[in-house]
Amino acid sequence: MRSLVAVILIAAAAPAIAAGPAPQLPHIDAGSIWAQINNQHNPFPQPQQTTLDYCTLTDMKNNKWYFKCKSGAVLIEPAVKPDFPAGEPAGPCATMIIRPMPAGTLPTKAAANWTDAAKAAFEKALDEGGLTDYAETSETPPGVRRQLEQELNSLPQGPGNEAEVYKMMVNGRTAFVVQSYIHDDSMRVHLFNAAGVKVAYGEGSVDKDFAWLPL
Repeated sequence: MRSLVAVILIAAAAPAIAAGPAPQLPHIDAGSIWAQINNQHNPFPQPQQTTLDYCTLTDMKNNKWYFKCKSGAVLIEPAVKPDFPAGEPAGPCATMIIRPMPAGTLPTKAAANWTDAAKAAFEKALDEGGLTDYAETSETPPGVRRQLEQELNSLPQGPGNEAEVYKMMVNGRTAFVVQSYIHDDSMRVHLFNAAGVKVAYGEGSVDKDFAWLPL
């Protein structure tokens, strides 16, 4: 009986013994797979980088909303409620619009155009006798105040040495000007946008015409 059981067990184990060990799978090289992915043509397209343009509601007329943007653009949107009485809201509307725009396109170009317009406005005022609209400390951005402090600290002592902050409107936006006089015969001008970012710098004197210099 025992010999019969032994024969049965040996016969059952024979196919497994004959099959031998399971075949080995090929080695997986993670580095080569990653290289193949990276070498594909645009395997993972990256979203286009954008910058944000902030537009603030400035006017309501002719059944339209008017928004002025930091980029210098003006957005005109239809009013939600037409024929609204003068001085009353024209229905629900956001006071600010934030719009994504491709980086390095319109905002940069519009900002450059506004800077050129601000330079031209200052030069025109200079030809007409200079700026006269002083800016109050409470309305000047931090960057403008810091520049004024630097100018006051760098000016020599004595009459004819002074620094002031002026403001002017350029294409519907406020520009700030920190203007310094040294010995009444030379001048430094720092031009800022409404956010207090310096956009231009210039110098002039009795012996040299005023000119804008690289920042």
